[in-house]
Amino acid sequence: MEEELTACEVFNVFDSERGATVLLDPGMDRYVPIQVSTEQGRSIQLALMNREFFRPLTHDLIVTILRGQGIEIESIVIYGLMGSTMIAELKLKKEDKVFNYDIRPSDGLALALRTDSEIFMTDDLIDVLAVQKADIEQVDRIFESKIGEGSIDFSESDTHLSIVLELPELEKEEDLTIDVNPQSVVLKARTAQGLMDRIVELPSEVKKDHIEDLSFTNKVLELKLKKLDQG
Repeated sequence: MEEELTACEVFNVFDSERGATVLLDPGMDRYVPIQVSTEQGRSIQLALMNREFFRPLTHDLIVTILRGQGIEIESIVIYGLMGSTMIAELKLKKEDKVFNYDIRPSDGLALALRTDSEIFMTDDLIDVLAVQKADIEQVDRIFESKIGEGSIDFSESDTHLSIVLELPELEKEEDLTIDVNPQSVVLKARTAQGLMDRIVELPSEVKKDHIEDLSFTNKVLELKLKKLDQG
């Protein structure tokens, strides 16, 4: 690959109408937005926050396997477009051998963040896709906002997991959306401070998209979730 490359950093990830948007920062007061799925966005966000689940996610597992085989992730290069789809290349290294693989940018970013590997984009692609930081300053509060900085408590029985979570910014239950996954609960809210979200990692796996009981009183959310293999 002979194109001129610029090193980029992942600035942040936020929810968008089509899933999630990752903002790459190539410098020069510009961002490059990359559309990814909601699931990929969460994986990138967790890596950006340096947070891990109690059981490995897919990208965590890939990193563990590569390290176990003595393979390093050297870099990811986002270099082209096929229609509206971005094309990227993953560069792996084992001893003195280098291997290049086609990869989705979202997977490449999730792996690069977990291994502190370099992220590059071609200058030509940056020129085509970049937007000025000043053009998106009005949504800066979305990037920085996280709901529920208050306390969180878990309690478990043989069949259920209960969560008690303080949400000091939330006024009404109707402004809150809850996505239940086996290993996490994703909270999304529209508040006076803007759109906010939070990923709550769970100590036990629960039934997906199932809430046994829910209450929201005095800015405290209580959830009762059914554990897996409990019918």
